[in-house]
Amino acid sequence: MKKHLFLALICMAVITLSSTARASSLHELEILDSEPFSLTDTTRWLAEYAPDILEDLEEIGKIDNRLYEEIYLIAAEEVAIAEQVRDLDPDAFKDFLETAHMEVRTELTALRYQQATSTKEKKRLKAELAELTEKVFDARMNEHTAMIKDIEAELEELKRTRDNRAKHRDRIIERRIDDLTSPSYPDLEWW
Repeated sequence: MKKHLFLALICMAVITLSSTARASSLHELEILDSEPFSLTDTTRWLAEYAPDILEDLEEIGKIDNRLYEEIYLIAAEEVAIAEQVRDLDPDAFKDFLETAHMEVRTELTALRYQQATSTKEKKRLKAELAELTEKVFDARMNEHTAMIKDIEAELEELKRTRDNRAKHRDRIIERRIDDLTSPSYPDLEWW
């Protein structure tokens, strides 16, 4: 399997999730703990939410069964992640599917190019491959830009919190010392 496709799909999932979902929402997702869908469930899921991807995968299977199987196993993992995003962030879900479809379509077009015999067909497929690759690149750049903006916003919030705590340093330390030295009355504590 081409390692770049695997990395692209994993990066796409993580970037899409992290750039569109808020930090608290990301913690709700159990991305690393997600169990891949079974191949049957993956097929059902793709048929419902991404029939174009399923169609392209089946076409890949007709040309290169080994590549088909490897992509399908990756798809089972990606579907488990996408399922978590679907209700949490519909826009991220839509972007995720569009980019995933372009990735699969790029692989299919590359396979068709390798099998083409006429110069005219190879030229057409190479132009299509260039267009798809540009779209995937642009989508990833947009995802990275959104991720950078989110990280910058989070960094600004951390700086504000740090500055506020520095401003109230003595009061915070005093409160902590009071907490540590005061007798504990569990029945009287705030929930």
